[in-house]
Amino acid sequence: MDLLGEDAKAERWLRRTINLEADFLYAHVSLIQFLFRQKRYVEAFAAAEIAESVKKPRLRLFMDSQPLFSCDVPLLMSKAIYYMYAEPELRSQLLGSDAWPRRRELLQRAERSCPEAAGETASRKMADIQKLAAFWAEE
Repeated sequence: MDLLGEDAKAERWLRRTINLEADFLYAHVSLIQFLFRQKRYVEAFAAAEIAESVKKPRLRLFMDSQPLFSCDVPLLMSKAIYYMYAEPELRSQLLGSDAWPRRRELLQRAERSCPEAAGETASRKMADIQKLAAFWAEE
């Protein structure tokens, strides 16, 4: 996310939004993607865990969070697990987490939901899911 070229301001805005409305998944997803781009994988992993803890987002006028809830959040959590695993110095932290044993279930959940929920981004998300599934199959 780029808020007039000021990353720090954009991050503060996203975190404040999440603090005000914990179930506003658009802010969660944006924050996780922002942290991935910054290569701040530990923080992205923590943010993905928080996003995943949202049980059911409230309905908002003109903002359907169901696609994010069913597709984006489990996919981003899967990516966060991958990034943590890929960094040798972060791997032990990941292996001791509650997310590690659920990595396949999260990916399967995204695989079931994304074709319908992701709309025009479905092919890109499905490609990511297939790459992650292939990676985990080899591990």
